[in-house]
Amino acid sequence: MIIAICSFHREANRLIRSKNYLPINSPEELLAYESKSSEIPVVILSGSGTTRASRATKWAIEYFSPDAIISFGVCAATKELLAPGDIVIGSDVIELPGSPLEWSMAIKKHPIEPDRTLLLASRTAVEISGLDYHQGTIATMSQIATSKSIKRWLGETVNSTAIDTESYAIASISNQAEIPWITISAVVDDVHFNTPSISRRIGIGPKEGGLNAYLRHITNTPRDLPAIIKVNRYKNRADASLETFMLSFSEAMRFATKL
Repeated sequence: MIIAICSFHREANRLIRSKNYLPINSPEELLAYESKSSEIPVVILSGSGTTRASRATKWAIEYFSPDAIISFGVCAATKELLAPGDIVIGSDVIELPGSPLEWSMAIKKHPIEPDRTLLLASRTAVEISGLDYHQGTIATMSQIATSKSIKRWLGETVNSTAIDTESYAIASISNQAEIPWITISAVVDDVHFNTPSISRRIGIGPKEGGLNAYLRHITNTPRDLPAIIKVNRYKNRADASLETFMLSFSEAMRFATKL
């Protein structure tokens, strides 16, 4: 059995609907869904952040004893040439604790590398589906980076390809349990895009909320409206890419395990 862990319902919603997933019992702060097909991964929604991702991963390991774990969700690009909707396959993941103000030029990196078979299966999945993809380091931060200057700085300083808020936690716990893992992210915002600050205040639970917060923000800061509309369009592209990837992964996994 393979477990797929992501943060928000919208990131997995297309997959859940297309494969007729049904909700299953899970701890109160999590959401979990299972398909009737044993070849389709169980989906667990953790909510945003490393604490919630860690909790979801520990529960998944204890409850399901999975053969492998996929961390999947959305990310921000820190390098040129990555566009919204592109898939990033993590060749390794690193953690950047604290806030950008606490970092120095000498950031200590302790990369964790994924399982080679899952890495091959992921590359096969994007080739099968025709998705644009990149392979590189994914850096996990404690909060969303919204500034293009920070994203660009991270790409140059730690040589990251993308940043998120969950991958390292999932990878670290999976590694400790000796369970194969892989990290897959879809780009929402490119390195040149300043994400509206409201993105940090949309809620941390699995069911992403925040419509009222968006409306209040637009009322108080109407100049952000074009950027918010653009972010929503980018998220739709990213969500579609995640669905396409996940639907191709099972076939790709069968191919990879035969090699």
